[in-house]
Amino acid sequence: MKYLRIIFFQLPFLLGICLLFGFLFSSCAKIGSPDGGPKDTISPFVIMTEPNNFTTNFQDKKIVLQFNEYVQISDADKGIIVSPMLNKNFEIKERGKKIEFTIQDTLKENTTYFIAFKNVIGDYNEDNKMKDGAFVFSTGSVIDTLGLAGNLYSAFDRKPLLDHYVYLYKTDSDSVLMKRKPDFVTKTDSSGRFVIPYIPKNRYQIFAFKDLNSNYIFDQPGEEIAFLDSMVTPGIKRTNFTDTIHIEKTEKDTIARDSIVHKVLIEYIPKDLVMSSFTEYYYNPFLKSSQRKLPYKLEIFMGTPMEEKISIRELNQVKEDTSFLTEFSPKMDSIIVWIKDSTKYNQDTLHFTISYQKPDSNNVLILQIDTIDFYFTKADKQKPKKEKVEKNESPKTEFLEFQVSVTTSKILEYQSDIKLNFPSPMFFPDPKNIHLYKMKDTIFEDFPYKLICIDSMKRVFKIEAKWKENEQYKLTIDSASISDIYGKFNDKFEVQFSYREKAYYSTLKMKVDMKESPYFAELMTEKDIVLQSLLLNEGGKYEIALLQPGKYKLRAFLDKNKNGKWDTGKLSKKLQPEKMIIYKDAIELKSGFDSEIDWKIE
Repeated sequence: MKYLRIIFFQLPFLLGICLLFGFLFSSCAKIGSPDGGPKDTISPFVIMTEPNNFTTNFQDKKIVLQFNEYVQISDADKGIIVSPMLNKNFEIKERGKKIEFTIQDTLKENTTYFIAFKNVIGDYNEDNKMKDGAFVFSTGSVIDTLGLAGNLYSAFDRKPLLDHYVYLYKTDSDSVLMKRKPDFVTKTDSSGRFVIPYIPKNRYQIFAFKDLNSNYIFDQPGEEIAFLDSMVTPGIKRTNFTDTIHIEKTEKDTIARDSIVHKVLIEYIPKDLVMSSFTEYYYNPFLKSSQRKLPYKLEIFMGTPMEEKISIRELNQVKEDTSFLTEFSPKMDSIIVWIKDSTKYNQDTLHFTISYQKPDSNNVLILQIDTIDFYFTKADKQKPKKEKVEKNESPKTEFLEFQVSVTTSKILEYQSDIKLNFPSPMFFPDPKNIHLYKMKDTIFEDFPYKLICIDSMKRVFKIEAKWKENEQYKLTIDSASISDIYGKFNDKFEVQFSYREKAYYSTLKMKVDMKESPYFAELMTEKDIVLQSLLLNEGGKYEIALLQPGKYKLRAFLDKNKNGKWDTGKLSKKLQPEKMIIYKDAIELKSGFDSEIDWKIE
C-alpha cells in the first residue's frame, strides 16, 4: 500500500468545460486541539487507500480508506452510492482511522464502478462531515471515462429538488423502472444538480424519482417521477480554437511579440440536461374521515376531489328524504349534511351511507358504498361553563355568530360589496331589519341597497349598493331579526366603514414576448396564493388593474389542452407536465403607481 492522490471532488462540477476525472481527496485538517482551544471545524481527509484509486483489473473483496484522524460513518444507506448498483450492500467496519468496505456481491466483468460518499464520514470530535468523495475501480483493463449531467426541478414551481435519485437504463422500455433496478445511479445535490460519471458509451433512458420506499423501483403511485422524451448517448465534444500567447523578449531575441497557438477544448456531453419532476394524477376517491361536532351538522371528508356524482343517504332509506340538506365544498372534497328534522338530530347515533364511483385495478369505475356512524352524546351537548353565573343572574343568551367582510378593516374595497357569511343555513332575512346609512355632513342618512343571496344553502349574502369613493357608511342589523333554520338569532350588530378610492390601487403592465401559446399567467402573493389569472394568447401588452400595494410573484403555464388549469404528466403516455415559467423577480407595487415589466416567456 502506498501514498497516492485520491479522487475527491464536488460532483456538480464534474462535467463542466474540460471535464477532469482527477480531483484531490485532500484538505488541510486539524487532527485535534487542546482543551479550551478553537473548535475543530475541519473535515477529515483520506491519506491512503488499499487498493489504489483508479485500479484496473480489480479482483479484491475489500476496500480500505485510511484518514488523518479517527472517523465514524453514519447514514451509509443514504449517503453511499454505488454505480452500477450492487445487489448486496457493503459490509462496513470502522477501525479507528480506517474504514473497511467488504464487497459481498459478485462484480460484473469489464465494468467501471464508481463509489460516492456524500456527508457520511465524519471525525469523532465534532462529526465534521466530508461533503463529497469518490473511489473508482474497474474489473476490466480500462476505466470508462464518459459521463452526463443535468438539473432536476419541480415541474410545478421550478424549484431544484434535493436528494432525488437519477437512474440510467440500457433500454428503451418505459416499464423497466417498475421491474428492476437501474444500471447506473446518482443523487441530486441541493441545487438539483446531478452527475453520473465513469459510464461506457451506450444509449440510455433517464428517469428520476424520490423512491419513497428505497427499493430503487418505481412502484408507488405517490412517487414523483421525471423522464426525458428521448434516449441519450454520452460523448465528447471537441472544439478547435485559437489563442494568443505573449512571448517576452530575451537576450537573443530582443523583440517581444505575440504568438498564435491552436488549442482543442474538450467537453463531456450532455452536461445540461433538464428534467421536470411531477406526481401523476390518480383518481382514487376514498372516505378520509367524518365528524359530528354539532347534533345537526354532519361533515364528510374525501381523500381527493370527486369527479363523479356522490350519493348520501340514511342507512336503509328507500325514497327521497327532504329532512336534510347536502352542501358540497367548491373543490368537491368535503360534504356537509344539514339535518332539519329535530327528531333525527336529537338522536345520539345516526347511520348514513355514501355511494360513489371509483376505479378498480383495471381502471374501470365500480360502485363503492361506505357506511358512516355519526355519534353525538349528551356529554357532547353539555358545554363547559365559561364564566361563573352570579346568583339571580340569568344565563347569557347564545347568539348566532356571523362574519361581515368590513368588520376588521373598516374598509370596503373598490368595486366590492359587503358579504355576510353565516355558519348554518338561514331563513332569508327581512331587509327592513338591515339598515345601511351614508354620512352626509356629520349625519348618517338612509342609503338604498339590495340584499342578495349568493349560495344555494342561504349561508352567504351580499349587500349591493352604489358606493361612492372615500365616503363613510354605517351598517346596522337589528337584534333577533335574522335566524338560521335551527332557531338561533343574532345579537345587535353595527359597523362603520369607508369605501376605498380607485386611486389607491396599482396596475401591473406587462409587455410579453412568447413563441408558444396559449399561456395562462397567474399573479400570486408571496405565499404562492393565486389572486388573478390572465390568458395570454399572443405576445403584446397586458394589464392587471386594481391591485393592492405589496409584493407579488408571477408565473405562467403553457395550456396545451386549453382547459384553463395546469396539468401534470403521465409516464405511460409519455406525456410531460405542462411547462411552467416563473418570472425571475418579485414584483413590488406601490399605492397610486403603475409598474411595468418586460417578460420573455420561453
